[in-house]
Amino acid sequence: MQIDEALLQKNVNVNLMAPFYLAQAAQPLMKKQGGGAF
Repeated sequence: MQIDEALLQKNVNVNLMAPFYLAQAAQPLMKKQGGGAF
């Protein structure tokens, strides 16, 4: 199986990095509210 490196990076960005950035953005509000869950 061959995977283009650019396509692999795009998939990593969408499937791994996007939820990470969302969690980082939500964390201050969750902390202010006293907790939460993802």
